[in-house]
Amino acid sequence: MIRLIGPNVMASFYYFFDEVHEKDIEPPDFLKKYWKRYCDLVAEVPSEHWHFRTHEYHYTYMHPGEAELIDADLIRATCLVGTADELVEQIRDLERQGLQELMFAAGNDEKWHVAETFARQVMAKL
Repeated sequence: MIRLIGPNVMASFYYFFDEVHEKDIEPPDFLKKYWKRYCDLVAEVPSEHWHFRTHEYHYTYMHPGEAELIDADLIRATCLVGTADELVEQIRDLERQGLQELMFAAGNDEKWHVAETFARQVMAKL
């Protein structure tokens, strides 16, 4: 599972890593317990290459050490998780809160299968 959705989870890190460093802000609460370990991974390359390092495998692969950061809490904080019916309810709840668009990032062959299943079992019910 981590190999399949890990690149999507890590995209949240990439986005917030840039935000934190560009705007001199704190990382969001859901990332704080992982933040130092992630920053240590990025710091393995010179700072002038951080952007390339963080976005190199966007939604497709993970750098060494990134998979070890991912746990159930981080998956739930960055992804919609559940059965087809649970996902339908989560999406409907998000719509009530103002959601207007969903992005399904499928960056490799395995994810295309998941995207097709999601379309048939979840999106068809919305």
